[in-house]
Amino acid sequence: NRELERLLAHADMRVRQEAQFELVNRGEKGGDVLAKAAKSNDSQLARIHAIWGLTQLARASVGEQKQEYAIRIASLASDKDAEVRAQVAKAIGDARLNAQGETIKLLRDEAPRVRMLAAISALSLVAYLAILLVPGGLALGFLARQNQCHLLLTLRLRHLFGGLHRLLGLDGLGEREVRARLRL
Repeated sequence: NRELERLLAHADMRVRQEAQFELVNRGEKGGDVLAKAAKSNDSQLARIHAIWGLTQLARASVGEQKQEYAIRIASLASDKDAEVRAQVAKAIGDARLNAQGETIKLLRDEAPRVRMLAAISALSLVAYLAILLVPGGLALGFLARQNQCHLLLTLRLRHLFGGLHRLLGLDGLGEREVRARLRL
């Protein structure tokens, strides 16, 4: 396990991925190594691969075990490294983790990439309404302030939520009308 953790920081991405996949194949014991690497490895690449590995384990898990991986991933939402926070934001959406509080926190992050990935994750989560309806509409507000806002808003709402745009009364409205309706 120690050797696999060391290989997560290897210069060759293929070697890092092999180490990541092997740790994932080892299940809970591999998850312990991945959690340790994600939290404290000196290499940013090792930390990112560890987060990806934890995300794989979370996606393959259910119930308490999935929640345990969610806690391990979400605990990194306050990390000093912006790319680690960005990968946490992405993992929350990719694995559909129960981490709404961390998602809201990441939507307010100082780094634009973190906010963008958190907004995408927020729109992907099963509990999307709890996040979208917080004061200020953080996820929609972030997307609406971006250059591609009308495209992202329209595509994400229609693709991920099906009829939610109709439910919110946004069907057939242009970008200005959407912003006015959502008070953005």
